[in-house]
Amino acid sequence: MNHVPMKFPENKFGVGKYYNFIPTDIEEAYKLFLAKDVMVNPIGGEGSTRFFTFYDPDGNPLGVCK
Repeated sequence: MNHVPMKFPENKFGVGKYYNFIPTDIEEAYKLFLAKDVMVNPIGGEGSTRFFTFYDPDGNPLGVCK
């Protein structure tokens, strides 16, 4: 199997991520990533807004938000 790393074009929006996923339960999604040894940042946000960043095997940041 030949792996080709994913490459994103330069991001001029200042957010650092191109894809966000919206799970039914953000805490359960976070626990699942931790259990699978995925590199994740802590859950952040205020009030009803919650989010975290995780990284694919190539180090690309991807978002999860509620």
